[in-house]
Parts: sequence; C-alpha cells; structure tokens
Amino acid sequence: MANKDIIIPFQYCRLDRAARLLNCESSDLLNLGIRNKLSICVYLDNSRAVLNMNCNVELANKWYDGLSRASSVFVRRRMITEYSDFNIFPFSVDDDEEPVSVPLFTESIHDDTCFSNIGVANGLWRVSWGLEDIQKNGVGYFDGTEFEPCLPAASCPVVQLIFCDSEGTDDDSEPVEKETIGDMKVTYDDLWITAFDVKRIINCQSDYYNLEESIYGGEHKERIKSKSEIHHSAERHAGNREKILMAALRLREQQVNVFEESCRKPNGDINFSAWARELIARPDWFAGGEPPIKAETKIAEILSTAHKSPSERKA
Repeated sequence: MANKDIIIPFQYCRLDRAARLLNCESSDLLNLGIRNKLSICVYLDNSRAVLNMNCNVELANKWYDGLSRASSVFVRRRMITEYSDFNIFPFSVDDDEEPVSVPLFTESIHDDTCFSNIGVANGLWRVSWGLEDIQKNGVGYFDGTEFEPCLPAASCPVVQLIFCDSEGTDDDSEPVEKETIGDMKVTYDDLWITAFDVKRIINCQSDYYNLEESIYGGEHKERIKSKSEIHHSAERHAGNREKILMAALRLREQQVNVFEESCRKPNGDINFSAWARELIARPDWFAGGEPPIKAETKIAEILSTAHKSPSERKA
C-alpha cells in the first residue's frame, strides 16, 4: 500500500500500533521524537500533579475558566488541548481535617509565573525530554517535569507537570511541599502518538530528512523557522546554555551543602530537576536579575546533557 493510500482510523494510538501502520519500527518513531520532529506522549490516568504556569494568577484563572470541559461529571476538568486534560481541586483540608476552599492558582517566587493547586492529569502528555533513556535502555523513570501538554495552542501557558506524592492524602488535599516522586516507569509500551503526527509522517513519505522540526500552535499548524532564524536562535541558545552551566558550577563549588542536600537523590545520583530549581531560585546570579532560560525542564536537560559523555549526547 502506498503511503498516500494509508487510512488513519484513530485519533491517537500506541507507538507500536503506529509503527505497524507505517511499516517501520517503534524505535524509528522514538528517534524522531528525540530529534523533536514529532510528539511522543504518555497516557496519564488521574495522575496527581500541579501545573507549572508561564503567566500570573489572574491570567491563569482567566485561561482555565475559558477552557472547554473535558467531562460532564467533573465540572473542573478542562481540556488543556485536544489530547491533554487537567482537573484542579478547589478544596483542601485544614488542621482539623475540615474542607476549606483554596485558590486554583498561587503565585510562585518568580514574576509572571504561578502554580495550580493539586489536581489530576489525564490523556496524552508530551515527553519533552528523557526519551534517550528509553531508546538506550528500554525504560525511563520520570517525575512529571518531563511532561508538557500534547499539541498545545500557541497561547497555552502550561510549562510542565509536576507530580505530587499521594501517599497518605486524598483527592482534595493540598500539594505536598516535598520533593516530587521520580519513579514513574515508562517503556516502549507506554508511549503514544497522535494521528496528526502520523499524517505528517505519511505526507513526507516517511523520509526523516523531509520531516521538519516543528513548533505546534493554534490548529496544530506548523510554524517552520527560516534557516537564518535557526542560525541566530542556535547562537543565542548556545550563549544561554553557557550562562546556565557557569551558574551551576558556582552552586556546586560555593554552596556544597545546598547541592548535596537538595540536588542528590537518596541513591547518590544527581537530581537535575532539583538542581535546576536551585538555579531558578537565584535570579541575582544572572545578568539582568533573571536566568536566561526559565523552564525548569530545559535547564535540567542542559545539566543532564553536560554530565554525559560525548557519545551519549544528542547530535
């Protein structure tokens, strides 16, 4: 069957199902995801988390209230995208275990950013980084900061999820102020892809070199940058990475206790997400009083990549 004759009978499917349809391997599709040529996702089912937002509380409330309902039963459950849902709990409990109303969003320590109250995530969430572990080892372990909405509109302010420890709590409890859990095990069997991306692969005749790296927005339309824009963007990102790494080295050398207590996992490995949060919490370490990269996931990815051998890093 020629590519142009392939019929897509689903809105989304597991990676192995798409591979069979496209006559390729699941590892081929995963590699395209690693190269940011399409969105590889996980399917979440009532995963307890908070939303990290790239806007202030007022705009976050307005945005959330304007979203379509994802369920006729759960009135607070909203469609963040066509594929990603989230339900923010509007209640918590006080010291006497009595229910109390809480705001849906609260300000963070950084200007024009905020966090949602605890809630649950459902549907497809794109894996923004960490897919290399699955490619190399067949399994990866995530804490939710690697997940972002699947195919969001350009105006979507959600930066990432942050999983919350649910041990000893119920669905109306407030977010725990302890380190998020990082033991969500993800294998090839847990990866999903949308019909939108399958169609893109079909349209490019399954040729890697013809499948453009894309930024999705609006009606999932691709905004492809010109070569000159890519060149200047790469130059700027290289400078930003250098600033992040210099600050990271300063933290590790000058604040050893902070690093060892906050940026180490119990097994002694480095917690790159925690390291990134420590850097974000020190905006005065950067020119202009703010880090050049504000997304925790991106900073953590830079730190993680810097600790890999050259053969392990992405090309």
